[in-house]
Amino acid sequence: MFESITDLADKLAATGYFIDPVMTQVVFLAAKLQKPLLLEGPAGSGKTQVYLSRGTIEASLGNRSAAISDMRTALGLADLMHNFRGLTDVGGTLAQTYFDSGQLHEALDAINSAIQANTNIPK
Repeated sequence: MFESITDLADKLAATGYFIDPVMTQVVFLAAKLQKPLLLEGPAGSGKTQVYLSRGTIEASLGNRSAAISDMRTALGLADLMHNFRGLTDVGGTLAQTYFDSGQLHEALDAINSAIQANTNIPK
């Protein structure tokens, strides 16, 4: 998926996510070794965004199964943290990925969840 740590950093930056060098190495090694990635940290530290960005990269490479897995993880983190903006963003991206892979019922469920989360964002 990633040729080098620099390649990963560039692809993450292309999704709008900028990551520190140590975390870049961790994400790169997890991908290279095909191991799960466990992220811990306080609210707002970027856990959801790492999974969403990696899922977006996977989708752009045509690996929709891995993309959906990462996006569902991002959705779970956003839900756990009651991050309604994250739920809205991830839900919309997940809906598009489901749609692109022909999973229309799942796409509809994801977009409906994103719309519901959007109604909970403070004005």
